[in-house]
Amino acid sequence: MSQLAAVAIGLVGALCVLDLLLTLAVVRRLREMGTRLSALERSSPVRGPSQLSVGSSVPEFSAVTVAGEPLSEQALVGGRSLVAFLHSSCAPCHELVPELKAYLASPAGGGQRVLAVLIGEDHQADGMVGELRGLATIVRGAEARPVASAFAVIGFPTLYAVAEGKVQAAGADVRQLLRTG
Repeated sequence: MSQLAAVAIGLVGALCVLDLLLTLAVVRRLREMGTRLSALERSSPVRGPSQLSVGSSVPEFSAVTVAGEPLSEQALVGGRSLVAFLHSSCAPCHELVPELKAYLASPAGGGQRVLAVLIGEDHQADGMVGELRGLATIVRGAEARPVASAFAVIGFPTLYAVAEGKVQAAGADVRQLLRTG
């Protein structure tokens, strides 16, 4: 019986050592993946703020809205505006649309103009246009690219809070942007 107990204890000990080694390997792998993910987020053009600095004037641009109306930087000179640059293939952009709608329905968002600049010509873009129609002035597709270029957008989503023709805040998170803008 004591020989059997010694074998059992040895087996349990070996299993504990194996479990410890596997746990350490998983922890090491998770750290590697975290480092890779951080590097990817820093280098990826999929998400991030713009390069247009806070305090700068709204750049010159011209476009035609989805309603067929001409649009220029002059539309952002008086009052407060929110300019949202979205891409139809960007998951965070799709997640942002309900937040924008909720903000615009709130007292804080009342009376604020919204310009939604939507890159993409697919059915996902059609859905975003449908959700934002009536809430925002929408520029889409080929008309959107020059506007995004004028605002130095380097990732999506990018949001600007604009007041009196000056950039008040820029970022990718609507809640954070609205707290600072």
